[in-house]
Order: sequence, then C-alpha cells, then structure tokens
Amino acid sequence: MKRINKQHHSKQKEFVCSTDVIRKPSKLYYINKDGNLIETIMGHRNPNHKGVLVAELNIEREEGYLYFCHHDKNKEKKINIYRVKLND
Repeated sequence: MKRINKQHHSKQKEFVCSTDVIRKPSKLYYINKDGNLIETIMGHRNPNHKGVLVAELNIEREEGYLYFCHHDKNKEKKINIYRVKLND
C-alpha cells in the first residue's frame, strides 16, 4: 500500500528553479539552509558527514514554505526545485 503525506499532498506546488543535476539511485537530495542542493547517502552514515554540494543555487528561502527536490518523471531525471506553502 502506498502511503501519502496528506498534509502536503493536496497543496499546490510552486516551481522555484531547475538544475542540471541528474538524480542517482540510492542518493538523497535536499536544499540546505544556504539554499544549495546537497547530495548524500540514504540510511545509516557517519554523523560528521554533511553531504556533497552538487549545485550552488543560492535560493532565498521564505518563511512558511517547504522546499523540496523532485524530478517530475522526465527522461533525463534532472532535479527541479519546488515549494509549497505550509499554512493557509
């Protein structure tokens, strides 16, 4: 059974920017507090490992928004950055 995060599933996502980074299997991607795209491994890891900077985006994050990476099922699997408003 597929689980859906109902809190953000019904909200409209807003496109922020695109990248040339191609998603790799078994890697986790996130936006750090400086607004850059970081690649790290999934699962247990060394607590001192912070990940690898793969794209310097310098996104100015606005309060009240959740920023996330998504590849939209495109052929190239290039990562796009989206956001959703947390409080309506």
